[in-house]
Amino acid sequence: GGKSSFVCACAEALGATVRGWADPGVRCAVVKVALNAVTPQQLRGQLCVRGLSDFSVERMVEQVVCKGGLCVLHLEEVPEGASAQDDMYDLIESMVGSMERRYKHLARSRVLPIWTSNYPPRGPRLAAAVGAAVRVSPPGREGLEGCIGRALGRMVEER
Repeated sequence: GGKSSFVCACAEALGATVRGWADPGVRCAVVKVALNAVTPQQLRGQLCVRGLSDFSVERMVEQVVCKGGLCVLHLEEVPEGASAQDDMYDLIESMVGSMERRYKHLARSRVLPIWTSNYPPRGPRLAAAVGAAVRVSPPGREGLEGCIGRALGRMVEER
């Protein structure tokens, strides 16, 4: 759908901007987590590393970050209820925090969570973290990538 296209376009534009301004070899990958089909308890099980060769969300993010890449963590279809939103937000923050403790110089600056949903952020912690809900109707992938890329380029130039 439109939300997934938006996130993919963001990842492409982010990668292109970083390659153009700072690191020509950087890779930007999307790790998608479908939140609409799980409870917070089930999400906890999907996030946590269970072994050396598991397919947990944490392990997939870790593989991108440890190889010097940028990870767009697409948190897709946030549930409608405020408590479920905040519970899931807390779990994601805990996972990223755990990675940050293990890889102090990498994790937080290399992981960009993007929350997408048909519902506004109702949980107080999620709402505070995302700042504002943005309604997006993409003009097509190429147009969206160009728009995001130009915005990111302007931000870099201003710094």
